[in-house]
Amino acid sequence: MLHNFSSTAYEIDECNYTNLAKYNIIKTVKPIIKTLRFKTVLVDSTKNKNLIDSNYAVSVRFSDMSPGDEYEVRTENDSFTIVIGATGFYEIADEGTNIYSISPTPKTLEKYAINTMRLKQPSITYSFYEDSTTAFSTISSIEMDDVPAKQFIGA
Repeated sequence: MLHNFSSTAYEIDECNYTNLAKYNIIKTVKPIIKTLRFKTVLVDSTKNKNLIDSNYAVSVRFSDMSPGDEYEVRTENDSFTIVIGATGFYEIADEGTNIYSISPTPKTLEKYAINTMRLKQPSITYSFYEDSTTAFSTISSIEMDDVPAKQFIGA
């Protein structure tokens, strides 16, 4: 039970942002902000499916790969294969094209299954945009109070 200063009582399940807004106890609109997120996925012989588990990626960085590894990349308009060079690194930068899937080719998967004694674990790190809701932009001031506390230890 939640009571306000006008002697109105609300029975809400949990005192959280959603329930307070539902009963119009707080009158703020949660702004939706696009945030750039990053995720790293390890590549091994069992991951023969799409390595991107968000809607799409805007950039991808391949790290610690073996030279000659091949990956199928599918964008919104095209599909192509990349081959990792001598450094073991490759990057697809944000050029306005969304990347929807990346998967190792059967040749690369076969190579991973044979060579299990790798010094480094190959990985891809991709960036993607995500809608985040926050109420932090509605905070105009903060008041901090020190509350004295007593602690008793023992029986």
